Amino acid sequence: MVSQSFKNHISNLLSSKVKIVQPISGGDISSAYKISTNSGVYFLKVNDNPEALRMFQTEAKALNIILDTNTIKTPTIIDVGTIDHVHFLLMEFVEAKSPNQKDMALFGKQLAKMHQVSTNTFGLNFGNFIGSLPQSNKKHQNWNDFYIDERLVPQLQLANQKGLLHQSEIPETERMKSVCLNYFQNIKPSLLHGDLWSGNYVISKDGEPYLIIREAKNE
Repeated sequence: MVSQSFKNHISNLLSSKVKIVQPISGGDISSAYKISTNSGVYFLKVNDNPEALRMFQTEAKALNIILDTNTIKTPTIIDVGTIDHVHFLLMEFVEAKSPNQKDMALFGKQLAKMHQVSTNTFGLNFGNFIGSLPQSNKKHQNWNDFYIDERLVPQLQLANQKGLLHQSEIPETERMKSVCLNYFQNIKPSLLHGDLWSGNYVISKDGEPYLIIREAKNE
């Protein structure tokens, strides 16, 4: 439930009275709501997990990085914070429709433009999450080091800690780098969504593609 404190905060923030609060699907980790006000409609995620605030903060940063490329839209971030020990993320609500072939062609073109955005290093200046698990984005000069050190090794170590993989089943890091180097050479950094599937984009009523971030539980 969205408390009266949340409703008051949203009303004050938007200078508009909250009329309807409707629970909707927004992922597996946080509760999500469609907030209807006198001035418009908004999307609210709430979660009382201690890590949720950082999750919402990094989600907002990631969406803003994509938005700043001017290649594809993301929902506008309104506010991120904590009220009564419950963390929240408030953003623009995008009314979605079932996409047609023209919509998907536009989505593909805009996504390709976003992928052309590059930089000198692989990684970001902040960590994020894979589901509810912290994920490092330490910068590297080449793709092999980033992919192995920041993606493969942490997941293999976690699988070992949980008893899902024996240590003998995990390849040595330098061996992985040596093998991958044969396949991935001269790789140019590219801005990626990082978890792009059918649940992480919407086509708005007016046919505009939007990238979003829908949370999923780690099994």
